[in-house]
Amino acid sequence: MERKNLILLAAVILTGAVLQLLFIAVDGRETPGRVAAAFTKACYALDESALNQLCTAKQPGKADLLADYLNDADKKAAELGFSRNYMRMQLTNVRTDTISRDDTTARVRVSANMRRCIHPAFTIVARLFRIGKAYKLEQTVNLVKEDGAWKVCDRPIDISGGQLG
Repeated sequence: MERKNLILLAAVILTGAVLQLLFIAVDGRETPGRVAAAFTKACYALDESALNQLCTAKQPGKADLLADYLNDADKKAAELGFSRNYMRMQLTNVRTDTISRDDTTARVRVSANMRRCIHPAFTIVARLFRIGKAYKLEQTVNLVKEDGAWKVCDRPIDISGGQLG
């Protein structure tokens, strides 16, 4: 009887390990929603790694849109007497909805709450003590599949001039 229980326990553990590996493989798959969320977080955090997520088939005149956005954030912060960190925003409660998708293109709507993120601890403290203002973010991100990976194209972010306080 003891050997039978040991075999059953080993079978359960082995099945659990196989399922865990399967779930990790499926969860690690790149989707347009995940790419759009990561890109949007990087943009509002003023992280230059967002530049790596742009497609190479940029339109003339819009090629440096994101780089200009980052430079403008530096200038606005300097005018206020702060460093770039003052202009960073941290996104929370990020939600993505795929509006349309085919084999090579996708449109994803990103919804989130934003808070000023001078330092990561500031956002946590602000949320705990309910200080600071939270902003709503609603935007659409256009993606294309380039070299087997989803990249952000067209007008990557809405920088229509609405300055966040």
